[in-house]
Amino acid sequence: MVEQVPICDCAKGDLIFTGEGGNQDVFLWEHCRRVAQNARQIAKLPGVPRRKLDYDALEAAAFYHEAGWVQQVCQGTVHRLEVLCGPTSELQRELGAVMLTKSLAGRLKPRSLEAAAMLVRQLNDRHKRALEARILADADNLDEIGSLLLWNMIRRHSFEGKGIEATLQTWKRQREFHFWEARINKSVHFEAVKQIAFQRLEQLDQLMSVLAQHHTGDDLRKLLENPESTP
Repeated sequence: MVEQVPICDCAKGDLIFTGEGGNQDVFLWEHCRRVAQNARQIAKLPGVPRRKLDYDALEAAAFYHEAGWVQQVCQGTVHRLEVLCGPTSELQRELGAVMLTKSLAGRLKPRSLEAAAMLVRQLNDRHKRALEARILADADNLDEIGSLLLWNMIRRHSFEGKGIEATLQTWKRQREFHFWEARINKSVHFEAVKQIAFQRLEQLDQLMSVLAQHHTGDDLRKLLENPESTP
């Protein structure tokens, strides 16, 4: 019988790497943990078929779908602050699939292990047929929508030496061109997930408005213009 050791334990050890000064960098681990959590929840949503779903393969792929970044950080070809600053490349997906196969060998049934590696390799394939692949894609997309996106944008712009202004301008352009609406409608597979994605988008819009006010001091300016409105 295959030993049932929690996949998350292996993934946590593989995805947390040591940054400058010997500190542990948990950025990638937290992302993959959220995606795995999203995937488990999406699999239970109305409108998502459950028959013949390989839960072990789905969970393993969710935890390791971005694992290729770790390999490149450890090799010195990618700076740790570049992690998740863009879509995974074919090389990164292959590195992640190999890491998954090595780390989870003997912990998953061979069929599930092979399926999980395939899901990682085909993550960016727009013509996904496997149910697990569509669930994983929606779980990953959902993690990039809403308030979590702000954290990623700030991290990326900080690495590039940019400030809050760059984040606000990027958001403004995306909203003007309806970037996120188009992405949700084109990339999210399940209707229930689309609804959640649009809710998160609306909430982030409100958060960005507050951030812009605080960045420009508009709340102080309005108080000066109308002192009687003092809270």
